[in-house]
Amino acid sequence: QEIAPRARRNRETRKSVLVADRAADWVISVGGIFVILAVFGIMAFLADVVVPLFTGGSVEARDDIRLPPTQGDVLFTRMDEYRSLVIQVKSTGDVVVSHTLSGERLAAEPYDFGGKTVTSSAVTLSGDNIIFGFEDGTVRFARLNLQVSVITLDQVPVDVRKLNNADSTDGTALYSAIPGNQIRRISLKPELDEPQPISDQPIDAVDYRVGGTVERPTRSFVTVDRAGMVKLSRTESRINMLTRKASTSTSTSTLPNLPAGTRVLDILMTDKADQVYIADKAGQVFRYDARDFNKPILAETVDVTEGNVELNVFAFLIGEQSVIAGGSDGSVNIFFRLENREAGGTDGYKLTRAHKLAPHKAGVVAVSQSQRGKSFATADAEGNVWIRHATSDQTLVKGTLGFAPASISLSPRDDGLLALAGDKGMLWHVRIPHPETTWASIFGKVWYEGYPEPTYTWQSSSGTDSFEPKFSL
Repeated sequence: QEIAPRARRNRETRKSVLVADRAADWVISVGGIFVILAVFGIMAFLADVVVPLFTGGSVEARDDIRLPPTQGDVLFTRMDEYRSLVIQVKSTGDVVVSHTLSGERLAAEPYDFGGKTVTSSAVTLSGDNIIFGFEDGTVRFARLNLQVSVITLDQVPVDVRKLNNADSTDGTALYSAIPGNQIRRISLKPELDEPQPISDQPIDAVDYRVGGTVERPTRSFVTVDRAGMVKLSRTESRINMLTRKASTSTSTSTLPNLPAGTRVLDILMTDKADQVYIADKAGQVFRYDARDFNKPILAETVDVTEGNVELNVFAFLIGEQSVIAGGSDGSVNIFFRLENREAGGTDGYKLTRAHKLAPHKAGVVAVSQSQRGKSFATADAEGNVWIRHATSDQTLVKGTLGFAPASISLSPRDDGLLALAGDKGMLWHVRIPHPETTWASIFGKVWYEGYPEPTYTWQSSSGTDSFEPKFSL
């Protein structure tokens, strides 16, 4: 029996399938293009984030400064964190507070020195605590209390006068408009303690640290008098929790005398008062080990300059492990105290040069340290100012003032640099987002504080402000 052939099916593709196929083709193509664009977008984002790591810093604006002329030598200068006020303490005891941009002077209570002549002074890194040394061998502690508060518009005095578009003053406080229809009020309250006798000779150099707790505040200070005698003193106050009265006790230890003829440039003391560095203008540094308060010793004497180069600046970086030494030849070097049992001093440590930074063409005349990291600024006798980073060995910002500054001051937020010479000066508004990163610091060995040699180390954060982030991959 013959089988009839099966009828062939219609092989034509349905229109719905064709439409779906074309739609899928279009969606896949467009989706693929968007994936590629997304990848490029991610690459652009990463580049935008990474490139600033290696761009150093920049000066975004410059403002000429004109301050009111006043009597007396300037002992030190500081700015508030908003770069709106310049505060100078004079050898006469005057506290000169000026609006940065207009130069308008605000009233501030002076320090009453009772007619005594200031022969030395020192200020803590934050600029809040000061010590003065006098010709009669006494010292006096002082404070510069910057009081900042946020108030509403109706709390602003009616008699304020405008200084510029944002700032006004009533003669004693500065009022600045901030977002949210609010006003920031800044005022200064200087305080001065009674004199403390230390020596029968004028105090030629002094350094000062404040520590302890609220219940047991401590003060440590070290002095060098005209006869070369070095004294280390610690003051501890105990507050009675019931009566709230404070009782104070002071202990003093005498360090080995300096050699005859020593020309003291500066003196530095660590926060724990266990190390004292006295710098001679000839470039020698006398390092004292005061871990045993009752038996301090001269641990070593080190030359921090080469040849006949004089030492012009000598200062701690934040954390007080790194020492900045700037010479009359323009050299800038960073020294650490490192353990060295063979070649070290009598305490088994040696002051070692860890970083040799790019030199100025003229002698270094001023230095200012950051309150946030290992950055600092140096100025030379020709008016060149460089902002540097000690650990990464890089110069972040270079600029010329047009005059040789008597002092320079980094703002507390590292976003401004003030340079002054007499009553004129310049304020740089700077931006340095990542001072600690370079190709070498990320991919190479870096000599970090306290380490015996350069190492590959990653330790990006810690619990203290003085910590040095380490980024070696």
